[in-house]
Amino acid sequence: MHSTSAARTQELVLALSQTHRRDTLALRQEIVSLLRRAVPFDAWCWTLTDPDSQLVSSGTGDSPAATDLGRFLALEYGGDVLDRLPTMTDDAGPAITVLSQTTAGKLCRSARWRELYHPHGVADELRLSLFADGYCWGYLELLRDRTGRHFTTEEAEFLLRLGAPMAKALRAALTCVSAPTTDIPHGPGTLVIDAHDAIQATTPEGDQWVTLLRSYASPAEALFPAPVPVLSVAARLRSLPEYSGASPTATPAAARVRTRTPAGHWLTIHASPLAGMAVPTGTVAVTIQRAAPADVAALVFHAHGLTTRERQLARLLLDGLPNTEIAQRLYISTYTVRDHVKAVLDKLGVHSKRELIASILSPRM
Repeated sequence: MHSTSAARTQELVLALSQTHRRDTLALRQEIVSLLRRAVPFDAWCWTLTDPDSQLVSSGTGDSPAATDLGRFLALEYGGDVLDRLPTMTDDAGPAITVLSQTTAGKLCRSARWRELYHPHGVADELRLSLFADGYCWGYLELLRDRTGRHFTTEEAEFLLRLGAPMAKALRAALTCVSAPTTDIPHGPGTLVIDAHDAIQATTPEGDQWVTLLRSYASPAEALFPAPVPVLSVAARLRSLPEYSGASPTATPAAARVRTRTPAGHWLTIHASPLAGMAVPTGTVAVTIQRAAPADVAALVFHAHGLTTRERQLARLLLDGLPNTEIAQRLYISTYTVRDHVKAVLDKLGVHSKRELIASILSPRM
């Protein structure tokens, strides 16, 4: 890796990550284009994740693993340690793995490589977990084919230095405070997904939600049997130790993901087991609905670095309480409330309490 090229690339990526972008797709594509100048690669994938459940909520790129995304996710959530995503390091920074190094040069030890990469000529994989303040907001995966060399330790360390800035840029774009201006289905919808991830049945509302999710999917995603977050929660449910075919005791709380549409709508998607003699093994139910305001608020407040006191105050603002009543509830003066309100609005990038309330509690959410 040429030092001058790497330094310039780092400078450009840092500058881009400090701009306030609201389009996560464009942001990822621009950063990937810059990274290619310093660290050559032949294919890539950049996913977004729910920072609480760590499940994939969307993705973009040209990775050959997308040819069988269901299997890819099954290995991510329930496969061998070699096939799982890298976790945060001890110093709360981003984590990175290079497949040729973690397998000691024996790529065949990885089921992901044997089943999904080797047939497409992939010779190495580098994976970077994008952590910001202890929470993961996405994963970047770079691939090299057999004509190229393995990723080096130097290249991994270079990307690792950029992990936190990229994560913060991604987080800011994903959680920007803005009220959506379009409508979405009102009630929850349910899908029945079989063991091959195909949609076997839907409620009318479920069909509407699938149409919405597919409307902004990439061309590659349009070929998947179901939208990415649906595949993600289904794979996660099946990976749970307590889930065995159609066990009603499986815990759906772990198979839950929040995702945001380009128009700004927050959705909650979760998988539940189906029980009954006629239910084929591996079949699950997936429910899609508008995210509850509390779910959105918790995510946005954390992402923008609100203190414990500021989060308490912001929740009272969402309840519509005036400053005087907030002061009484929190046992502080109205002057202190005003200072906290200003700090909250500044951190969230809104200009008034009305704008904050509209962005979180808008009926269009």
